[in-house]
Amino acid sequence: MSVSECRVYKAQSQVEPVALAVFKRGRWCIVPKVTTLDSETVLGIAIKEQQGTQEMVSLPIQVIDYAQIYGARWLYWRRDRHPLEMRRVELATLRQKGYLQRDSEVYFPLAAMEPVPWHQWEYAEKVVRLAPEIKEDKPDLNIPKQLALAFEGAANEL
Repeated sequence: MSVSECRVYKAQSQVEPVALAVFKRGRWCIVPKVTTLDSETVLGIAIKEQQGTQEMVSLPIQVIDYAQIYGARWLYWRRDRHPLEMRRVELATLRQKGYLQRDSEVYFPLAAMEPVPWHQWEYAEKVVRLAPEIKEDKPDLNIPKQLALAFEGAANEL
């Protein structure tokens, strides 16, 4: 993408791209990003060398919640190695037909996602840390929760 193409692309943007981080396996991990694609706010996952992304995509439920709050309707999955590939699924479908596991992530088969032409999206310079909700009244004991530390809020920025 040339510099002039990037400027035009940024001019069309409706939301500042942000990478989303969740606390997994004892550390903060960047998962997807909320960005703009074709003038629409989307949740996007780009993979290049990750293992375990050949058949399924998985997202923590708090990532899906955050994306929907900010107006995203679609999840886009993009492979950034050859052969280039891109797929999408509506977040509502992901919630309804995905598999919610004990790790509080929703799993969805890549084969069930709609193939779409490969597109570039904006680079996210800002990271937002997402911590799961902590319900004071009745905690859901069936789903494990990563508790926020006393100095962390529900959504901290790096």
